[in-house]
Amino acid sequence: MSRLVLLFALGCSDHTVKAFNADPEAQITSHDDGDEVSGGEALSLRGAVSDPDHSTSSLLAQWLVDGVVVCDAAPPDDDGVTTCEVEVDGELTEIEVTLEVRDPQDAAGAARVTLPVCGHIWYRDRDGDGFGDPEDTRAECAPPAGYIEAGGDCDDASEDVNPDADELCDDAVDNDCDGETDERCLGTNCFDDPDIIGDLTYYTTLGSLRDTDGTQGDGRYQDDYEFEAEAGAELAVHAWSETLDTTVQLYDPDCELYDEATDGARDSNAFLRFRIPDAGIWTVVVTTEGAGELGSYVIELLDDSAELGAVCALDTDTLDLLNPPYADIHEGVIDFGDQAWGSNVGVGFYFDDIEFYSFYGDTVTARHESTDFNPILNLYGPDCGLVTYDTDSGGGTTALISRRMERTGVYTLTPWGEYSYSQGDYRVEASATW
Repeated sequence: MSRLVLLFALGCSDHTVKAFNADPEAQITSHDDGDEVSGGEALSLRGAVSDPDHSTSSLLAQWLVDGVVVCDAAPPDDDGVTTCEVEVDGELTEIEVTLEVRDPQDAAGAARVTLPVCGHIWYRDRDGDGFGDPEDTRAECAPPAGYIEAGGDCDDASEDVNPDADELCDDAVDNDCDGETDERCLGTNCFDDPDIIGDLTYYTTLGSLRDTDGTQGDGRYQDDYEFEAEAGAELAVHAWSETLDTTVQLYDPDCELYDEATDGARDSNAFLRFRIPDAGIWTVVVTTEGAGELGSYVIELLDDSAELGAVCALDTDTLDLLNPPYADIHEGVIDFGDQAWGSNVGVGFYFDDIEFYSFYGDTVTARHESTDFNPILNLYGPDCGLVTYDTDSGGGTTALISRRMERTGVYTLTPWGEYSYSQGDYRVEASATW
């Protein structure tokens, strides 16, 4: 009998059971997604990590902002809490905060929140003047109580001191918080120890350039005068000297050279006309064309808004004594349609008026002649006040005035007759010498 032998080959296999490792978990507890944070301030982050398969002490947690590690991997505390301090970049509009956790088997978990950044700086305003203390700030999304948007207050205990205040003179306080005290005040604006011009209608004084005066930096000595003017003021400056070649400079309220003149008047005397563009404290400097010049001078500052021909009377004729040959002639007629003197002169006295411009130091000679009546000639100054008059100094019945001008400006000649109801043709000749 045969026997069937069945051989079963049994294959070998590994029956070891492999345990499952769960991923650790992370949670950001300090902030929810969408919470606003303040730029420029420290941000305190807080989170919790856990793992069902490992103890918290075996875990490593790290913090990232926008993918960059800001707090290196470290174990949490016994309760699984992990924290991180980071400064928020105020230039960003939002940040992504990530908390990552890893277990000893390198399994990982993570939590993320996106936080909008509102990096506004608020300034403490104790005095309520609308400007805050730059040394007392808070960076928050909404203004804290007592804090405002504008800083720059250099004295937050005084509502009269802030960047919007006017600088007050002679109080030794930086009222407008620009780092300077009593600036833009008459007498302190551009140069040391200037003279003050108060009356812009007409100002004059005798000055002297001495070797103790300040210089232009090139050996030219200078004197300076300050005045306060409104925008649109039309002014002129004349510097007259018998020995100096004068130069006049005009500096604006920021102490920048605005204009200058080295001539414009007689010989080498400076004369500068200008219109003030901006209100403020302006400075006139008198100096010389050459270095080292010393000597005396007369300076005039005057209102130059008057139009020649309409200063003391309407519809006035004019003479030109400013340009070569520095002489002019006017021929006219006096009749009963002309202007008449008032009752203080008498009834029936009629006159014409003729205006001319003259400089301080000029000698003006004017002759009034007529074959129809006995002439009288009056001379009026820039203020329309009577300077002098004459009836017959020119010989016969000719009126003659020769006068050295004591100020620059518009002068008026009025020819008229010695007797009431005088009328007829006349001739006025005038010339200027210096």
